[in-house]
Amino acid sequence: MSAAAKVHERATLRLHIGEFAKRSLLSRDTVRFYEKAGLLTPHVEPNGYRVFDEHHLEFVRSIRIAQLLGFTLAEIKAQMGQWETLTLRARIRFMEEKIEVLDARMAELREMRAYLKEKVRWMRAGKSGVPQSLEDAALQKRKRVR
Repeated sequence: MSAAAKVHERATLRLHIGEFAKRSLLSRDTVRFYEKAGLLTPHVEPNGYRVFDEHHLEFVRSIRIAQLLGFTLAEIKAQMGQWETLTLRARIRFMEEKIEVLDARMAELREMRAYLKEKVRWMRAGKSGVPQSLEDAALQKRKRVR
């Protein structure tokens, strides 16, 4: 297909839900879920058929990337309408806040991993129950949370 034909196809791309799901690599149920969640708003033809276009395909790609970066659908939806109007500083702050959340989650995961490794060592040594070091760590964490 020539470049001009591809541009024309993009301008006139009209996909019903089945073809849109196939091209976007989503299930029909996911497309419907995104619609109900307000993430996708297809054009509705007089006969009631929902029609998606290239903009919708690009937006779904953006959703996937944002999710891979750790953003929730609620966060994506909250930023949808205002992203283009945000200042560079506001966009950076939004991303920095997400980095802080990810850093905290990574710390929690490191703690869980360390706990499990200690527990495996403890069990391989033929012991049962909770190692004193893990119990102490759990108590310390509980004190910090209060």
